[in-house]
Amino acid sequence: MRDRTKLKLWYELLIGLVGVLTSSVLVLRKAPLFPSLPEYLFLCVVSALGALWIVSFKSTIVSFEISIFLFVTLRFGPYVGSFTAMLVILAVWVGKAAYRYLKKEGDPVHTLRAGFFNSGLYGIIFLVGGTAYKALGAGFWEAFLSILLIIAVNEIAFIVKEIISGGNIVEYLRSEAIPSDFVELLIYPLGYSINLLYEAYGFYSVLPVIVVILLLAYIGHQYSLYQKELRENIAILEKVNEIQAMLNRLMEPQEILDYCLISISKIVPVSFTAIRIIRRLSYLSESKICIENRVESLKEDEFGSLSWDLIFNLSYNELILAEILIGMKQRIPKSLISVLESLIGVVNASLSKSIAYKESILDGLTGLYTRRFFEERVKAYIGQSKRDIIPFSVILFDVDKLKYINDTFGHLKGDELLVAFSSILKKYTRESDFCARWGGDEFVVVLYGVPEEEAEKIAKRISEEFQNVKFKGMGGEFVASCTYACKQFNPEFPITPQELFYLVDSILITRKKTNRVEL
Repeated sequence: MRDRTKLKLWYELLIGLVGVLTSSVLVLRKAPLFPSLPEYLFLCVVSALGALWIVSFKSTIVSFEISIFLFVTLRFGPYVGSFTAMLVILAVWVGKAAYRYLKKEGDPVHTLRAGFFNSGLYGIIFLVGGTAYKALGAGFWEAFLSILLIIAVNEIAFIVKEIISGGNIVEYLRSEAIPSDFVELLIYPLGYSINLLYEAYGFYSVLPVIVVILLLAYIGHQYSLYQKELRENIAILEKVNEIQAMLNRLMEPQEILDYCLISISKIVPVSFTAIRIIRRLSYLSESKICIENRVESLKEDEFGSLSWDLIFNLSYNELILAEILIGMKQRIPKSLISVLESLIGVVNASLSKSIAYKESILDGLTGLYTRRFFEERVKAYIGQSKRDIIPFSVILFDVDKLKYINDTFGHLKGDELLVAFSSILKKYTRESDFCARWGGDEFVVVLYGVPEEEAEKIAKRISEEFQNVKFKGMGGEFVASCTYACKQFNPEFPITPQELFYLVDSILITRKKTNRVEL
């Protein structure tokens, strides 16, 4: 693939050099007769406008400047026609590159490369066509044959380029070459008509025709822009609908934000998109950046090095949760900004829905599931266990003397204990395990496919880890402890969820009575 790209680059450079140098050298050496300076400048400006105001029909692109170049070639000879076509096209593409550089739209180097190739090719085809017209004679059929030759040489150059690129030649001929050639076959004769008028009545007689041609080019160009914008808007709306459908399927707030970062780049050309978390939640705490569809974590102090063009807020219950920062590769129209605003609105709605759901099933302090959601899930575990004939174990934990800690050191210290214990729970359980806050100081864990003996070992490790945590309070450090109980659900002798928790709670109560915990 890289070899083809390099070969294509050399081919474009070769065509550009041959066309630009040949047309320039011939003008310098042969010193042909040019039109008067006012006439020549007028023709150059008109043809430049024609080259800028291109008309597109699906994959077919045509422009009306070719009729002016043919007129110059037929009237003033192949050297003047070739040089004029090369010079005007080169100037137009250099202007495009400068505009894109200033506006930061696209790659100006790529534009210059394309312009050098096209200007060289224009110089070649009008030199070949003009030379043939001069050699054959100055009649209608000679002009027609010259037009066919210009179209053929132009097409051969692009076919070679397509072959080098590894494209489908048949598809190229069907969708691009033949339609373009047909339209050009209708445009080129305008140049011959201008030549006849100029020969019979002089320069001022061709002005109305040129103005009409220019007007047609402008109308066609505006229509093409409208069609292009319409197609782009439809494509963008389709992408937004796809994004919305995907967002509706995502339930995790962090997943929604990650997908948001990637989806924005599908709508507008961005250098980066970033999410800055303002209000951290247990399930929404990581700021991230997306560059070229790669999402990575971003530290708070790294935001200072970012230069963004657009910023949007994501909120929930009138509180700002996060900021979306967007760095643009180029300026975008207001219509796209409106689409972005709509997309952010969709993201915000999905995020709010997800957070509302999370708040209904997650404990706000520990980030574990709530008792209500756990009671629903344990029914599903029992059903699955019966179908798979696989047992599971339930562990019930009780943080010892939490009331005493709250009364002595304050509720914030009690909350600190609960958060620390929940972190240890997450550390020693699998992603497939289910952890919930059962009550104020009680926690419950379901270990699917784990027998009671193994669950006892896991519970013991959690208890020992919790006892090793040192907490700071008034008067110095202190440690806390927990009591636990385990019970296995056996699918061969099934019981109800209420019976299961009655058994494990009874074991826990017995253990708490026998264990005397000192702070």
